[in-house]
Amino acid sequence: MLTKAELQKKWESLTFTDDFIFSRVMHDEDICRQVVELILGVRIGKIFSWGS
Repeated sequence: MLTKAELQKKWESLTFTDDFIFSRVMHDEDICRQVVELILGVRIGKIFSWGS
């Protein structure tokens, strides 16, 4: 089992490319839209989720 300090260090080392962080960030519609717009270079009107 990880100590609190080890867990904190592991959490702080996560980046946007980590699957968990990417998933959590992309669940926020505003952030998701901004990321997609930056990647594609186009304006996005509405984000739809296939699961909704």
